[in-house]
Amino acid sequence: MQFTRSFVPIFLLTLGGALVLGDCAPAGGDVESRGNPLLAEWDTPFGVPPFNLIQNDDYLPAFHVAMESHAAEIEAIVSADEPPTFENTIVAMERAGADLSRVSRVFYAVEGANSNDTLREVASTIAPELAGHRDDIRFNPELYARVAEVWDSREALDLDPEQLVLLEDTHKGFVRSGAALDEASKSRLREINGELAELSEEFSQNLLKETNAFQLVIDDQKDLAGLPGDAVAAAADGVAAHSIIAVKGHGPVEEGNDGVVEYKSAHIEGVESELVVRSPHSVQGHPDAIREVRRILLEHAGVE
Repeated sequence: MQFTRSFVPIFLLTLGGALVLGDCAPAGGDVESRGNPLLAEWDTPFGVPPFNLIQNDDYLPAFHVAMESHAAEIEAIVSADEPPTFENTIVAMERAGADLSRVSRVFYAVEGANSNDTLREVASTIAPELAGHRDDIRFNPELYARVAEVWDSREALDLDPEQLVLLEDTHKGFVRSGAALDEASKSRLREINGELAELSEEFSQNLLKETNAFQLVIDDQKDLAGLPGDAVAAAADGVAAHSIIAVKGHGPVEEGNDGVVEYKSAHIEGVESELVVRSPHSVQGHPDAIREVRRILLEHAGVE
């Protein structure tokens, strides 16, 4: 690609360590020996996930542990000796699964913003498992019986509007998910839900591949009618890219990271130049990065 030589130079500058969320940090041993940061307490500002500690291999074990924990919480609700009440059934269900919610939020945020082959494989693996986990809860007859009993007695519970909405949504969610079906119908619905989860994830990944592979080729000048002349000239000359990538420490660049983004995720083939700055994630304030930005601006402004 070539920079346009129009009055206003057009270029793409990527600060690899500053603008990409990043998939995870490298190194640090296996999950069992170092502990899984997704399941630990986060001593971070505002409870922000510690992306610098999370590795690709952490997600699937964390999902499994979180689903087991959620299932145990549901079992505790079902096996309670006390009759079902709004607090010990509806509220308890609402509060259950906090670990699973947290793991899911982190995983799908990263997988959606900075995916890679490993994360896509995790997404394909966990999608039907999560569908099965949801069905285990919705199809639990003892749990549904408790929810239904609270729902049937709602007029005598003196609930406020917010509590009534929660109760109604919970009961409706069970009914619409098939909780009142016979066992044969539940079994068939479980199969359908698992298949839909797999197909949905497969569609999402195919869409991502097609989007990434998309190119718009214009071979007829008439298709550019209405565009400003300088924009057409810029597109004809092409848009060049420069990269500034942060890598912590002094180890091999190719295996390095900035504490959030791996070098291999930030690296872009075919750029005009690439500068590796030994810096943590926020590389944009590093003197070397500032000097490089200045150099690029001057170069493409035609200043010697």
